[in-house]
Amino acid sequence: MDEKVSVVKCKSYNHKEVRKALEDSLRNINFEFKKRGKVLIKPNVLMPCKVEEAVTTHPVMLEELCKILKREGCSIIIGESGGQRTDEGFKKCGILKLKKYAQIVNFEGVDKKKVFINNSFTNVPLPKLLFEVDLVIDFCKMKTHSLTSVTLAVKNLYGCIPGNVKSSYHLIARSLNKFSHLLVGLNEKIKPQLNICDGVIGMEGDGPGPAGTPIKTGVIVMSRNSFALDIVASEIMGFNRREILTNKIALKKKLVSEDIEIVGNGKNINKKYDRHHGQ
Repeated sequence: MDEKVSVVKCKSYNHKEVRKALEDSLRNINFEFKKRGKVLIKPNVLMPCKVEEAVTTHPVMLEELCKILKREGCSIIIGESGGQRTDEGFKKCGILKLKKYAQIVNFEGVDKKKVFINNSFTNVPLPKLLFEVDLVIDFCKMKTHSLTSVTLAVKNLYGCIPGNVKSSYHLIARSLNKFSHLLVGLNEKIKPQLNICDGVIGMEGDGPGPAGTPIKTGVIVMSRNSFALDIVASEIMGFNRREILTNKIALKKKLVSEDIEIVGNGKNINKKYDRHHGQ
């Protein structure tokens, strides 16, 4: 279980700066793409929003990652099932332009595999693609969230569940405790091998949608372990790691340890994010 987390400064979405920050981050955690073959990237495309609203993973981040993957000979899929109008979301936030590098896939229209999460979630439909590729990359956005306090790598994988089914699970898992156990279980099933957080411009306040407020944080966070990434990223945002229930559950289940090695030139960065007004 590799729990090293890289935190690298990245002050803008300038292509060269993003490329260098991504490459430095990969070196920091000793991650290579050689012989990976088919790669699936799961960004955060919650809904159709302009990139300036800081709701979605920035397309420059995805483009520069795609260039690195292409250099290593990988074939790429970018897949998502947003809460609202996924195809329109791909277009509005600029991800559809990346079809020159990758196949852009709406998870709602692909074959599913039903998985067992726990006794409350026994037939969760997930895209078969997740289990057929050589590498899953969870590329989240650093944001506050009205229910879970933050939405980072662990919460981002909820977007793998098809849109109409996703709504029904929100009804089943009304409590924060039940929903958080579902999120942890999803990460255990999908097992993303690389997790990246776009924290160049994050979101505070009434996230995760456009009611939230963009905030400059100036970092890219990266880890092989989604739970380790969430712990470090939530602390960058000014939260105590155990305030976030998914972090607490993962620590209790020993999916991550308390002793996380943080590396990179941004490891001392800390921002106090304003929390959701309902907290």
